[in-house]
Amino acid sequence: MSGGGPLVRFEGVTRRFGGIAAVEDVSLDILEGEFFALLGPSGCGKTTLMRMLAGFETPDEGRILLAGEDLAATPPHQRPVNMMFQSYALFPHLTVEKNVAFGLKMAGMSKQAMGERVAEMLKLVRLESFASRMPHQLSGGQKQRVALARAIARKPKVLLLDEPLAALDKKLREETQFELTSLQTRLGITFLTVTHDQDEAMVLADRIGVMSEGRIVQVGRPAEVYEAPLNRFVAEFVGDINMFEVIVDVVDNASARLTGPDGVFKFVAAACPPKGASAWLAVRPEKMRLSSARPPKGAVNVLAGKVKGLAYVGDWTTFLVETGPDRVVRVARANASRGAVTHASGDEVFVSFDADAGVMLPR
Repeated sequence: MSGGGPLVRFEGVTRRFGGIAAVEDVSLDILEGEFFALLGPSGCGKTTLMRMLAGFETPDEGRILLAGEDLAATPPHQRPVNMMFQSYALFPHLTVEKNVAFGLKMAGMSKQAMGERVAEMLKLVRLESFASRMPHQLSGGQKQRVALARAIARKPKVLLLDEPLAALDKKLREETQFELTSLQTRLGITFLTVTHDQDEAMVLADRIGVMSEGRIVQVGRPAEVYEAPLNRFVAEFVGDINMFEVIVDVVDNASARLTGPDGVFKFVAAACPPKGASAWLAVRPEKMRLSSARPPKGAVNVLAGKVKGLAYVGDWTTFLVETGPDRVVRVARANASRGAVTHASGDEVFVSFDADAGVMLPR
């Protein structure tokens, strides 16, 4: 990520449709040279926010600035922004080469300069030998790269990506994620992508802005958003998590005793909520341990239960452990060796986690 200042700034931006706010009072800075992801469920406002930057929607309130200039009076075709659509929107009657050249031709670039730029773009996305092919002769991944080459050919200041990998199969999507981050680093262009896929956002982005109901609810690096969510929505949307309803019973400096329907827990953190506070203790499944034998005396945060089901996905196995009536805890274990799955449905087990494994979230 570049160390530059804000390239894009949203200041109190609101957009309403029929009296309903799709985007509400959003203020956000996107830094020059970074790969930024807007992450959230369908209908949360992330695409509307991006379309306002592109000029396809107009804010009802607030301002959008690019390199310090208010974009309100700048029509879409004059903005130094380009957008790559989820459908790729390739022209079916044009070759790969002519698809990439289309925007350059519209901008009035000379034939020689256009040929050089198209060749440069096709080399960048490793499609030099596909220049004369038609879109219907391409695979999904190749179409995606043609659309990307066309989008960056005019060298925009900001490239907007609308669910750019949604049409690809899982393996190709994972490969393309790393290609995109490598390409963005080489180009130095600011990328803004919108996605509902938290894994994709975590891989692609330097920073993530999580959206819910038209608002930005947290902005941070992927590790910050995952390890230190600010509220229950972020914790549950970004990855799997176990939530324990607790009340702070005792506070002693940086440690606390928590009580709730699931039992008594010990919590350690730099800052603990005050005594009597109601909260959620949130613990990621991979931070929990699973054992057939009861943990040694003195172990903290131990729950007894029974394996109700498991999901083996190759590198990980997720166990569903019933620890009480209508209470299921998820435990994830890495399959680091052959025969790593040692528990089966119906097994009596113990779940435990360290005092510093979770985070406290407001209720």
